Amino acid sequence: MRRKYYKRGLAWFGGWPTLLIGLLLLSLRFRSQKTTTTMTPKQIISQGLSSYMDEQTVKFWTAVSDFETGSWTSPIFIQNRNLFGMRLPTSNTTAIGGADGHAVFASLQDSVADLILYFNRLQWPMLNFSTIDALVSMMKSKGYFAAPIGDYLAGVKARYQRLYPGEYV
Repeated sequence: MRRKYYKRGLAWFGGWPTLLIGLLLLSLRFRSQKTTTTMTPKQIISQGLSSYMDEQTVKFWTAVSDFETGSWTSPIFIQNRNLFGMRLPTSNTTAIGGADGHAVFASLQDSVADLILYFNRLQWPMLNFSTIDALVSMMKSKGYFAAPIGDYLAGVKARYQRLYPGEYV
């Protein structure tokens, strides 16, 4: 009699395979969250972009991220795990959804990967920039931001100087 109840209980919960898969997915989720929280946004950006562009341009994008997210304190950064204030694209994205008009990502690393996809979607002619001015001009020409270019450029330069003191902008 007990054996029948036990079988019926397993069927009700979906069986051991379902339980094991659920536990595996849960452990993977906590592992990815742990990885995300132990690295700073600056480190995540550097790790994600360094194979696509030179070190100087990676620093420029880190300053852009810092500016876009209010030093990584904005609700879009915290709740959406969105490092660059990216809007939700209609296709070819790593985003898992949208909130408040911005993309939501499973991890900060996915946010960096989506930036690379953004470059590919818009067919950026180059990924390396010698100055912040050149990067911000390209961003404006591609519609990355709506603010006046002078205001945006001043904000990114200020963040760069705060992140990398003593370096020439």
